[in-house]
Amino acid sequence: MVRDTTRSVDGPLHIAIHRGRNVADQWARVRDGGEAVVSVLDSWGGRAESRAGTEGDAERRIVSVNVRTQAVTTIATGPLHRPTLSADGRTLTYWRENPAFSRARVATFCGPEAQGDAAYDAVNWRSEVHHVDASTGAPAAAPQRTAAQSPPSNQPSLRVTNTPSEGTRLVLSRPSLPDIEVWRGNAWVADLQLGRPEAISYEYAGGTPLTGWLLYPPGYVPGRRLPIVTVVYPGMIYGDRTPGAFDVFNPQFDHPQLFAALGYGVGLPSMPAAENPLQTDALGELTAGVLPFLDTLIARGIADPDRVAAFGQSAGGWATLGLITQTDRFRTAIASAASSNLASFYGTSYGQYRYGDAGSPQRAQVLRMLQFERGVYGAEAPPWEQPERYRVNSPLWRVANVQTPLMLVHGEMDFVPIQQSEEFFTALYRQDKRVRFVRYAGEGHTIAGRANVLDLWRRVAEWLQETMPASRG
Repeated sequence: MVRDTTRSVDGPLHIAIHRGRNVADQWARVRDGGEAVVSVLDSWGGRAESRAGTEGDAERRIVSVNVRTQAVTTIATGPLHRPTLSADGRTLTYWRENPAFSRARVATFCGPEAQGDAAYDAVNWRSEVHHVDASTGAPAAAPQRTAAQSPPSNQPSLRVTNTPSEGTRLVLSRPSLPDIEVWRGNAWVADLQLGRPEAISYEYAGGTPLTGWLLYPPGYVPGRRLPIVTVVYPGMIYGDRTPGAFDVFNPQFDHPQLFAALGYGVGLPSMPAAENPLQTDALGELTAGVLPFLDTLIARGIADPDRVAAFGQSAGGWATLGLITQTDRFRTAIASAASSNLASFYGTSYGQYRYGDAGSPQRAQVLRMLQFERGVYGAEAPPWEQPERYRVNSPLWRVANVQTPLMLVHGEMDFVPIQQSEEFFTALYRQDKRVRFVRYAGEGHTIAGRANVLDLWRRVAEWLQETMPASRG
């Protein structure tokens, strides 16, 4: 995919590399004062109709490059998305917007037929799917879908292994010959002391059996009651397999092993959730999967009932806020990328789209509408038509009940708008309740910059030491 250099820089690759560079450039021009710095969002209706389609249509071209001759063949041009090559590399498949997004009315995306992920596809790529020869661009038959297969046993093959004792290894295997280690990395993991996982059986409200997981801190002595950090995420159901979150090679910033390294047990309760949460009291149902799990840990003599924390990221952040508005069982809480007011969430811009880093802000607004009306939340209506559905599931409207000290973490470029944490912070600040708000410039939905991750964990350790020390001493 070759970017049109006459148009603004945008898209997921740009934002992954530059992380908010557009807004930094804009502020530099603001300080200089030599040119206007303005962005305009426009709707259908009135004079906007006469020029719809002149802005925001991402014109791209897909090219085939012959690396021997340097010849470049243009395969397709226009508002193109999602290019993929077939397994044999011969067929290119791409999606084309038709009509282009800026010429389509919002109502065309929000009809009753739009349900689930297909509703998002219509906004991102529209409905035209093309299959062409990857070298010439000539129309081609759709490639057959084939399952990934292991290489023949009589052929050399490369494989990657990840083990705590050896780190990451790239190995060349050859028939009838010893394996050759081509490369090794992450050798440092062999020196880590990791927590030990254990499956915890308990019962959901109504007697339904569930499985949660506990990560003991390194060096845990059986019989000693532990402070517990409860990592929550609605809809997550665990089974007999050890959660991937415990794997030392899990790259996410909120790694449970880091809590364990600080001396805390880490609990992962199963949390059944409705498919269309805004049509239920989803907030009120959060405690049903979590509190019985904690009760089981306490009854078994594992958890210290006076030292239990809640932690959540994204939907887990929303759940963390929801839990502390309904129970005082948690000594402290940390919520990252949390939503708190679903009505304002519906109408607020994606952080990474606000300054054009990720593409058309209007496209993001339609995706947000679909997320609530047709997608994961399933409200089936905007907030002005079903205000109670949004209110009853917004932790902000129960904030007067909060007695738990709370640390809020948010990236300024998050697609969950940072204003969601600002609103909850303001509500607790107004009540003189203990709350800390940590915001990271340039960060998206997860904290990813190395310096920011290190800073965050220093602050997490300080917060837990202040509000729920790992040692009673």
